[in-house]
Amino acid sequence: WVVLDDLAMPQPQSVELRFHTYGQVKRNGATWTIEDDGAALALIPLGEGLAGATQTPDGWIKPVTVLSLKSQQDSAAFSIPTVIYPLLGGEAPPVTFDRSENELRIVVGGDPTLFRLTPAGWQIAGAE
Repeated sequence: WVVLDDLAMPQPQSVELRFHTYGQVKRNGATWTIEDDGAALALIPLGEGLAGATQTPDGWIKPVTVLSLKSQQDSAAFSIPTVIYPLLGGEAPPVTFDRSENELRIVVGGDPTLFRLTPAGWQIAGAE
């Protein structure tokens, strides 16, 4: 899956993406792996200037781990693509990301996804 979080705020501020799991979270370079009960996902944030850390918040019914991805700079607009890839006994495929002012191109294992900026916001322009 390719997820695009496109955020606009009236005032510059930082943003935080949070992923909750009852499983384990591990980091290998730019890739985070979330494992739970024999299943695993690779989570690959492609936004620039994001710092990642795990947290264990209090007050949940049972212990939960949170993967927190925080922007390191304030801005009034963020467009943050994230690749979420199911791992079936292997590693995530190679991911490339190219960005221009009006286009985002994300290639996961040779399969491209293209977003274009339109007056209505980012739109998927093509996927294979």
